[in-house]
Amino acid sequence: MLEKPRDVLHQWFAAFILGFAVWNLAEILILNSADMLPALLGAQILYRVIFLAPAFYVIISYLFPKNLSTFATNPLFYVAVFSLPVLALSLSFPDFQIELVALKKVPRIYHYHFTFNLKSAFLLLLFISISYIVWGSVVLVLKIRHLRTIRLKNQTRFFVFGMIFVFIGFIAILLLKAGLHNPASFYFLSTFFYLYHRCILPYHHPEI
Repeated sequence: MLEKPRDVLHQWFAAFILGFAVWNLAEILILNSADMLPALLGAQILYRVIFLAPAFYVIISYLFPKNLSTFATNPLFYVAVFSLPVLALSLSFPDFQIELVALKKVPRIYHYHFTFNLKSAFLLLLFISISYIVWGSVVLVLKIRHLRTIRLKNQTRFFVFGMIFVFIGFIAILLLKAGLHNPASFYFLSTFFYLYHRCILPYHHPEI
Protein backbone atom coordinates (compact mmCIF):
# COMPACT_ATOMS: atom_id res chain seq x y z
CA MET A 1 0.00 0.00 0.00
CA LEU A 2 2.91 2.34 0.67
CA GLU A 3 4.36 1.74 -2.80
CA LYS A 4 1.24 2.89 -4.66
CA PRO A 5 -0.82 5.05 -2.28
CA ARG A 6 -2.96 6.40 -5.14
CA ASP A 7 -3.98 2.95 -6.34
CA VAL A 8 -7.75 2.49 -5.86
CA LEU A 9 -7.37 -1.00 -4.41
CA HIS A 10 -4.76 0.17 -1.92
CA GLN A 11 -6.95 3.07 -0.85
CA TRP A 12 -9.87 0.73 -0.16
CA PHE A 13 -7.62 -1.69 1.72
CA ALA A 14 -6.34 1.23 3.80
CA ALA A 15 -9.93 2.28 4.57
CA PHE A 16 -10.79 -1.32 5.48
CA ILE A 17 -7.82 -1.55 7.88
CA LEU A 18 -8.69 1.87 9.32
CA GLY A 19 -12.17 0.55 10.05
CA PHE A 20 -10.72 -2.28 12.13
CA ALA A 21 -8.47 0.23 13.92
CA VAL A 22 -11.55 2.31 14.79
CA TRP A 23 -13.20 -0.92 15.96
CA ASN A 24 -10.32 -1.57 18.39
CA LEU A 25 -10.35 2.03 19.61
CA ALA A 26 -14.09 1.78 20.26
CA GLU A 27 -13.53 -1.35 22.36
CA ILE A 28 -10.77 0.41 24.30
CA LEU A 29 -13.13 3.35 24.90
CA ILE A 30 -15.83 1.02 26.26
CA LEU A 31 -13.44 -0.90 28.51
CA ASN A 32 -11.89 2.28 29.90
CA SER A 33 -15.13 4.17 30.50
CA ALA A 34 -16.11 4.94 34.06
CA ASP A 35 -19.41 6.50 32.94
CA MET A 36 -22.20 5.26 30.70
CA LEU A 37 -22.03 8.13 28.19
CA PRO A 38 -18.53 7.47 26.73
CA ALA A 39 -19.16 3.71 26.86
CA LEU A 40 -22.37 4.21 24.89
CA LEU A 41 -20.48 6.33 22.34
CA GLY A 42 -17.94 3.56 21.90
CA ALA A 43 -20.75 1.02 21.46
CA GLN A 44 -22.41 3.19 18.82
CA ILE A 45 -19.16 3.43 16.86
CA LEU A 46 -18.43 -0.28 17.25
CA TYR A 47 -21.89 -1.30 16.08
CA ARG A 48 -21.60 0.72 12.88
CA VAL A 49 -18.08 -0.40 12.02
CA ILE A 50 -19.09 -4.06 12.40
CA PHE A 51 -21.97 -3.79 9.95
CA LEU A 52 -20.13 -1.58 7.44
CA ALA A 53 -17.21 -4.03 7.15
CA PRO A 54 -19.04 -6.35 4.68
CA ALA A 55 -19.58 -3.39 2.31
CA PHE A 56 -15.81 -2.79 2.20
CA TYR A 57 -15.36 -6.51 1.56
CA VAL A 58 -17.68 -6.40 -1.49
CA ILE A 59 -15.84 -3.49 -3.08
CA ILE A 60 -12.40 -4.97 -2.42
CA SER A 61 -13.54 -8.32 -3.84
CA TYR A 62 -14.11 -6.64 -7.21
CA LEU A 63 -10.75 -4.87 -7.14
CA PHE A 64 -8.51 -7.62 -5.68
CA PRO A 65 -6.08 -8.82 -6.95
CA LYS A 66 -7.02 -7.05 -10.18
CA ASN A 67 -10.19 -5.42 -11.41
CA LEU A 68 -12.06 -7.43 -14.06
CA SER A 69 -15.25 -5.34 -14.01
CA THR A 70 -15.55 -1.93 -15.66
CA PHE A 71 -18.17 -0.65 -13.20
CA ALA A 72 -16.16 -1.48 -10.06
CA THR A 73 -14.34 1.88 -10.03
CA ASN A 74 -17.48 3.93 -10.65
CA PRO A 75 -18.33 6.12 -7.63
CA LEU A 76 -22.02 5.27 -8.13
CA PHE A 77 -21.15 1.63 -7.48
CA TYR A 78 -19.56 2.57 -4.15
CA VAL A 79 -22.61 4.66 -3.20
CA ALA A 80 -24.97 1.81 -4.11
CA VAL A 81 -23.02 -0.76 -2.07
CA PHE A 82 -22.92 1.41 1.06
CA SER A 83 -26.45 2.79 0.76
CA LEU A 84 -28.19 -0.37 2.02
CA PRO A 85 -26.19 -0.89 5.25
CA VAL A 86 -26.21 2.85 5.97
CA LEU A 87 -30.01 2.91 5.56
CA ALA A 88 -30.41 -0.14 7.80
CA LEU A 89 -28.08 1.40 10.42
CA SER A 90 -30.08 4.62 10.39
CA LEU A 91 -33.25 2.62 11.08
CA SER A 92 -31.64 0.98 14.11
CA PHE A 93 -30.53 4.26 15.69
CA PRO A 94 -30.47 4.73 18.65
CA ASP A 95 -31.93 1.34 19.59
CA PHE A 96 -29.27 -1.18 18.67
CA GLN A 97 -28.34 -4.67 19.75
CA ILE A 98 -25.26 -4.06 21.90
CA GLU A 99 -25.74 -4.27 25.63
CA LEU A 100 -23.31 -2.53 27.97
CA VAL A 101 -22.62 -4.59 31.08
CA ALA A 102 -20.85 -3.32 34.19
CA LEU A 103 -18.17 -5.52 35.71
CA LYS A 104 -19.35 -7.11 38.96
CA LYS A 105 -16.24 -6.20 40.94
CA VAL A 106 -15.82 -2.76 39.33
CA PRO A 107 -19.37 -1.58 38.58
CA ARG A 108 -18.27 1.62 36.82
CA ILE A 109 -16.19 -0.22 34.22
CA TYR A 110 -18.05 -1.65 31.23
CA HIS A 111 -17.79 -4.38 28.68
CA TYR A 112 -20.31 -5.29 25.99
CA HIS A 113 -22.10 -8.14 24.30
CA PHE A 114 -24.65 -8.39 21.52
CA THR A 115 -28.28 -9.06 22.35
CA PHE A 116 -30.43 -10.86 19.82
CA ASN A 117 -33.97 -9.55 20.28
CA LEU A 118 -34.53 -9.94 16.50
CA LYS A 119 -36.20 -6.62 15.79
CA SER A 120 -37.00 -5.90 12.15
CA ALA A 121 -34.23 -3.30 11.71
CA PHE A 122 -31.63 -5.66 13.18
CA LEU A 123 -32.83 -8.58 11.03
CA LEU A 124 -32.59 -6.37 7.93
CA LEU A 125 -29.06 -5.32 8.86
CA LEU A 126 -28.06 -8.91 9.56
CA PHE A 127 -29.51 -10.08 6.23
CA ILE A 128 -27.64 -7.36 4.32
CA SER A 129 -24.35 -8.19 6.07
CA ILE A 130 -24.60 -11.93 5.39
CA SER A 131 -25.64 -11.27 1.78
CA TYR A 132 -22.64 -8.99 1.30
CA ILE A 133 -20.25 -11.58 2.72
CA VAL A 134 -21.65 -14.22 0.36
CA TRP A 135 -21.63 -11.73 -2.54
CA GLY A 136 -17.98 -10.77 -2.05
CA SER A 137 -16.89 -14.39 -1.60
CA VAL A 138 -18.69 -15.52 -4.76
CA VAL A 139 -17.09 -12.69 -6.77
CA LEU A 140 -13.62 -13.75 -5.60
CA VAL A 141 -14.18 -17.47 -6.20
CA LEU A 142 -15.54 -16.87 -9.73
CA LYS A 143 -12.65 -14.54 -10.46
CA ILE A 144 -10.00 -17.21 -9.80
CA ARG A 145 -10.50 -19.03 -13.10
CA HIS A 146 -10.07 -15.79 -15.05
CA LEU A 147 -6.73 -14.93 -13.49
CA ARG A 148 -3.73 -15.83 -15.62
CA THR A 149 -0.95 -16.47 -13.13
CA ILE A 150 -0.66 -19.00 -10.30
CA ARG A 151 0.47 -16.22 -7.98
CA LEU A 152 -2.73 -14.19 -8.51
CA LYS A 153 -4.88 -17.30 -8.14
CA ASN A 154 -3.18 -18.20 -4.85
CA GLN A 155 -3.48 -14.63 -3.57
CA THR A 156 -7.20 -14.68 -4.28
CA ARG A 157 -7.73 -18.08 -2.67
CA PHE A 158 -5.80 -16.97 0.41
CA PHE A 159 -7.76 -13.73 0.69
CA VAL A 160 -11.23 -15.25 0.32
CA PHE A 161 -10.40 -18.14 2.67
CA GLY A 162 -8.94 -15.74 5.24
CA MET A 163 -11.92 -13.37 5.14
CA ILE A 164 -14.45 -16.19 5.45
CA PHE A 165 -12.43 -17.51 8.40
CA VAL A 166 -12.53 -14.04 10.00
CA PHE A 167 -16.28 -13.59 9.54
CA ILE A 168 -17.16 -17.11 10.75
CA GLY A 169 -14.72 -16.79 13.66
CA PHE A 170 -16.23 -13.45 14.68
CA ILE A 171 -19.74 -14.89 14.69
CA ALA A 172 -18.55 -17.94 16.65
CA ILE A 173 -16.88 -15.72 19.25
CA LEU A 174 -20.05 -13.65 19.67
CA LEU A 175 -22.10 -16.80 20.20
CA LEU A 176 -19.57 -18.23 22.66
CA LYS A 177 -19.40 -14.94 24.52
CA ALA A 178 -23.01 -15.34 25.61
CA GLY A 179 -21.95 -18.37 27.69
CA LEU A 180 -18.82 -16.78 29.14
CA HIS A 181 -19.67 -15.13 32.45
CA ASN A 182 -16.17 -13.72 32.87
CA PRO A 183 -15.49 -11.02 30.22
CA ALA A 184 -11.75 -11.66 30.53
CA SER A 185 -12.38 -15.11 29.05
CA PHE A 186 -13.93 -13.51 25.99
CA TYR A 187 -10.93 -11.27 25.35
CA PHE A 188 -8.58 -14.21 25.86
CA LEU A 189 -10.60 -16.10 23.23
CA SER A 190 -10.49 -13.15 20.86
CA THR A 191 -6.72 -12.81 21.28
CA PHE A 192 -6.21 -16.52 20.63
CA PHE A 193 -8.35 -16.28 17.48
CA TYR A 194 -6.34 -13.28 16.25
CA LEU A 195 -2.99 -14.98 16.88
CA TYR A 196 -4.19 -18.14 15.13
CA HIS A 197 -5.26 -16.15 12.09
CA ARG A 198 -2.03 -14.13 11.91
CA CYS A 199 0.58 -16.71 12.92
CA ILE A 200 -0.73 -20.22 12.21
CA LEU A 201 -3.17 -20.01 9.31
CA PRO A 202 -0.66 -18.65 6.71
CA TYR A 203 1.59 -21.71 7.14
CA HIS A 204 -1.26 -24.00 6.12
CA HIS A 205 -1.98 -22.18 2.89
CA PRO A 206 -0.12 -21.93 -0.43
CA GLU A 207 2.47 -19.19 -0.62
CA ILE A 208 1.35 -15.92 -2.20
